[in-house]
Amino acid sequence: MSGSAGLTIRPYVSGQDDAVWVGAVNRANADYPDVTPETLEDLALHKQGPWFDPAGMMIAEVGDTPAGVADAYIDRKVSEPHGYLDGPWVTPEFRRRGVGTTLARAALDSLRRRGRGRALCWLRDTPGTVAFIESLGLERVRIFNRMNHDLRTIPRGIGESRAAELVEAEASDETVRLVNRLDNDAFAEHFNHRPITVDETRHMYAMTAKRHEWMFTLFARLDGEPVGFLLGGSDPAEIRHRGRDLGWLYVLGVLKPFRNHGVGKTLLIAGLERLKARGLVEAELGVDTENVTGALHLYERLGFRVVRRAFTYQKDLT
Repeated sequence: MSGSAGLTIRPYVSGQDDAVWVGAVNRANADYPDVTPETLEDLALHKQGPWFDPAGMMIAEVGDTPAGVADAYIDRKVSEPHGYLDGPWVTPEFRRRGVGTTLARAALDSLRRRGRGRALCWLRDTPGTVAFIESLGLERVRIFNRMNHDLRTIPRGIGESRAAELVEAEASDETVRLVNRLDNDAFAEHFNHRPITVDETRHMYAMTAKRHEWMFTLFARLDGEPVGFLLGGSDPAEIRHRGRDLGWLYVLGVLKPFRNHGVGKTLLIAGLERLKARGLVEAELGVDTENVTGALHLYERLGFRVVRRAFTYQKDLT
């Protein structure tokens, strides 16, 4: 597929184009200090995952020079009407030369040709990025906040559950299966949710270990039955890149019948304490601002503050 001024769009070839892909993504994201550069090892681990599908990955070249990449991704594990536009990532010297527009249109066309009726994408809240994606006819449908908490002060006495028992679990197969069940049950009502397979949860734990990340799993139990969970941890590569002792609360889930009884607060406070005990000084998490559980207000009450926004956009392809 050809564009203007010698621009060509071609398929990504696994193995042959790995360095091109990683290099383009890293160079395109170099302006953002909160984005940790990807490595070839990271891509190799991603390719081992049960969700990897290179069918929509494409590379833009001007002459023989890589100029950018994009992924028209389709989740093959569910029959859903939409696909995903991931990117485009354009290297600095080729910006404002039509590369991003050509890549994005090629990705949207790929989704359409493969039977998708709608495209979804996620992007940072920056004026240029927003203007670009809206120029392609996509419309904003969701706002996500990244929030930060200073671990020098951890709130207590804000309505935690006195009945909930917290258990920290090792990364065993039993833990994987329980996290998978709770995750699917707790998030069934959430925006764009689709059931996660046990293999996907298992690969997430395995990938974390292979990347030498630290991750902990907390379960909340009432009368011996698990009713919620929290995953948290930290990535040494991110800490080195950002120069900050930063940890994450990755996923918090509470089963619907047990919400609004302090279980989530109990898990969050325990997670913050766990990060602090590790020597970290700040914590971050992400939240859908329209989360059906009202999670945004919970995080605000615990003292989290918004540090960045991201948007979900969609476009009808029919």
